[in-house]
Amino acid sequence: MARWSSPSAWTKLLHQLVAIPSITGSAAERQFPQCVAGWLKELEYFRRHPDHLTLYPTPDKRSALVALVRSDQVAVRKTVVLLSHFDVVAVDDYGSYADLAFDLDALSPSLSRDAEHLPTLVQSQLASGTWLFGRGIMDMKAGLAHHLAILAEAAQEEMPANIVMVSVPDEEAHSLGARTVAALLLQWRQRWALDYCLMVNSEPIFAQSPDAQDHVIYTGSIGKALAGFYCYGAETHVGEPWSGINADFMVSHIARELELNADFCDQVDTEWTPPPTVLKQSDLRRGYSVQTPFRAVLLANVLLFQESTDLLLQRLREVANRARQAMTEDLLRKLQALPNGVGEHDLPSIRIITYAELRTHIEEYCGPEAVRAQEQQILAQTTTFAHADANRAHLFGTNDPRDNRVQLVDAWAQKATDWAPMIVLFFAPPYYPAVDAATNPTTAGVIQHLKAYTWQTHHIDLKTQHYYPGLSDLSFFYQPSANANALYANLVGVEDDPAPRLSMPIINLGPMGRDAHQSTERLEMQYSREILGDLLRETIRWVLSMPELQTIK
Repeated sequence: MARWSSPSAWTKLLHQLVAIPSITGSAAERQFPQCVAGWLKELEYFRRHPDHLTLYPTPDKRSALVALVRSDQVAVRKTVVLLSHFDVVAVDDYGSYADLAFDLDALSPSLSRDAEHLPTLVQSQLASGTWLFGRGIMDMKAGLAHHLAILAEAAQEEMPANIVMVSVPDEEAHSLGARTVAALLLQWRQRWALDYCLMVNSEPIFAQSPDAQDHVIYTGSIGKALAGFYCYGAETHVGEPWSGINADFMVSHIARELELNADFCDQVDTEWTPPPTVLKQSDLRRGYSVQTPFRAVLLANVLLFQESTDLLLQRLREVANRARQAMTEDLLRKLQALPNGVGEHDLPSIRIITYAELRTHIEEYCGPEAVRAQEQQILAQTTTFAHADANRAHLFGTNDPRDNRVQLVDAWAQKATDWAPMIVLFFAPPYYPAVDAATNPTTAGVIQHLKAYTWQTHHIDLKTQHYYPGLSDLSFFYQPSANANALYANLVGVEDDPAPRLSMPIINLGPMGRDAHQSTERLEMQYSREILGDLLRETIRWVLSMPELQTIK
């Protein structure tokens, strides 16, 4: 039996993976792939083929772990790619249990002692003994544990197949690992004569309701845009607040119009996207003064299925229009209520423009070459609190690309004061294209076979959904569901649509868990250990045995 194939060995591996506190951006995240690569190097296959195992660097010097087990039958070209990520979110939400968040043996007993403070469902699942609690256990080290076990089986010739295992950093932030590793997969495709016939991601099942027990396979992944509203008002002294337009006042009205706005919910069959929510809202001045803030920004998460970004941009403009009307009416009412008629004056019209329009306006003044040069200069800068420029606003922290994007919009707006007051619509990274392979022949065949197999073998009704709702790296490995021209035209710092360099049939088949990114994150062990492992192996067996499959484009 291969190294991690037995239930006990797999569980031990899961404990070891979770025990590495690989929080996004941490030293442990950098060390994680080195540690796992060390385990794989102990396998005889990788001793004989050291060039089949690599740590592939990202631009910021983190690493993705990529391993190939190639069939000894030279004619075998069909290859299944197993995709996972090993970074996890932080543990601040665990409070006094933060030191135990990565210790699967200690956390559950500690939670049990204070179980009366937990929701009823969590209490019952904790008491059942069939759920394990810990940070990253469902999102997504259980999936990675299965991929490692399958890779080890293939390495010991217990599974005659070509398997490429890819595990990446940074999925919980910018997906830099997935976007970088696509280049290596293309290189390996040519070097080793591989046909990528299916990519299997193993992110956890997202429950449709708190007590749902559905077992789900996904044919795609939801899209995400980070929509920005930059507001440039009119400055004034706090002693004469009626003489200006406070930018914080402007963004607050936009937030009221945008937050949980059902107009943005996209629907496919019975699935629908959650409404937008504000992720950041701030003015752009540093320090304290008695000048009112006249520059502010709001960034909001917007999720997508098949709706084009042209329509998305139209909806964002409608939000800005309604907010402009509401803030104007609100401001006039308040000014008219001031004593002695001090507030009785005409308000300037607030202009609503896109980032592309603003940039074109600046090019007319400065010239395209000067604009590109300043863009490169700003985007090359990093933001650290230790070396903070007093003239810059730092919204997110160290080396965050959104800070530079906001600074770029701010720089152009300050050169276009003839257009003020204004609201600038823009997009910031990361952008995740919505993808859905439901009509792909390979994906459709896998779904049909697995549904029948799961019912016949395990008496489980495996349900199908188009879009994995939790965001995933599958977005970068299949053709997008919708046109994104309007988004890329207004995506700050990106001039062209970076079309996917790699596209292959995809599915997401993962474990059952609850409460990802919460202190009660947990994994249901019966399905997630034995049954999921069988389904993943059956998927590989079926795909590699079928003729005339659609492979990489």
